[in-house]
Amino acid sequence: MTIYSKIVNYKAWNRDLRVLVIVNRSAAHRILCCTDLTLSTAEILKLYQQRFQIEFLFRDGKQHTGLGQAQTLDSEGQEYFANASFTTLNMLRLEEREPAISRGESPRGQVSSIRWLKVRKHNELILDLFISMLGESREHESFPIIKWVDLIILTHSHKPRLHHLRRFKHL
Repeated sequence: MTIYSKIVNYKAWNRDLRVLVIVNRSAAHRILCCTDLTLSTAEILKLYQQRFQIEFLFRDGKQHTGLGQAQTLDSEGQEYFANASFTTLNMLRLEEREPAISRGESPRGQVSSIRWLKVRKHNELILDLFISMLGESREHESFPIIKWVDLIILTHSHKPRLHHLRRFKHL
């Protein structure tokens, strides 16, 4: 990755801007602009990275935890709903990172989408239902197929449907 930086005058705003052009190995490029000329290139990149993390948080909140969908008009109810939405996102992220933390590893590089985490939670629910229909539990070691089914269902990319699993009720 190569980064070019230059201060230019933007006539439409009648002011100077620091412009960064970031070119990656495949020749794709991004252009970032900053009005604070005292910031270094590294500081601007760090601020943009933090900004995008905040934007991803709001995007995930809107798409997956109902942020902005509260059916209350008072500010206290809106605030409560927003807090519940962000808390849900944080709990999902924390649960996702817990295995790495318990192994003493840094979870910083671990990135998953909230959509994938929701599918995994749904699959866990269906797997628990399926296993309970067999009269077993996920921790039962004398039933080795559970580990295999657990691996397949929890890592599969789509949601198994409950009506597909009902036929196993009589096993």
